[in-house]
Amino acid sequence: MEGLLILFLPLIAFLVIGLFGSRLGDMASAILCVLGGLFSFLFSLWATTKALQEPFSVKLYDFLPLGNYTLSLGLYFDPLSSITTSVVTLVATLIFIYSIGYMHNLFGQWTFKFYAYLSLFLFAMLLIVLSDNLLGIFFGWEGVGLASYLLIGYFHTQKKAANASLEAFTLNRIGDWFFLFGIITSFYLFGTLNIVEIFSKLSEIDKALLGLACLLLFGGAVGKSGQLPLHTWLPN
Repeated sequence: MEGLLILFLPLIAFLVIGLFGSRLGDMASAILCVLGGLFSFLFSLWATTKALQEPFSVKLYDFLPLGNYTLSLGLYFDPLSSITTSVVTLVATLIFIYSIGYMHNLFGQWTFKFYAYLSLFLFAMLLIVLSDNLLGIFFGWEGVGLASYLLIGYFHTQKKAANASLEAFTLNRIGDWFFLFGIITSFYLFGTLNIVEIFSKLSEIDKALLGLACLLLFGGAVGKSGQLPLHTWLPN
């Protein structure tokens, strides 16, 4: 249950703020955003102590059979993913707190939307970190892209911000295609999208094809992190 709360508390905050933020007000929305990140961090500390003793998984949903393989979503907690989750949620919570002071002068101008986007970003980031398979990572990957677009273009009435968000969204899509083809190649090579199963089969795969899959996945990371040559949106 605690593992699910780590992931879904920011999503709940996003939905509540998005649906009821105009009634809650900007300050209440900001506090709810902070609480979502804070409690997610506290539960991630619990998950870390448990994962350091023995890795564990949380099954979410089986939704699409492909022959003998069923596409599913799940979470996997090992020392690496759990510690990374703790770092992500802690840094996110500190950013959320800082943003209250940064955005305070804009309270009363529908600023609750900004905190909804922050909560969505954290949820998507946690989905990337905790997913036990490449499909879940791809969903989180796209969620981060969407949240980034919304945050970069938050001041959409300013032409520079609107153009920067559109440029970032476009260049990220290029990286996303690399990432998607990397996932498809990985499924072709390994017959699974589960990360633990993929690592167990690495020695059985042709090195050239494995290198191709890695390059495609790396291309996705280049696009998402704004590296050369997909970095031109960063100065804006």
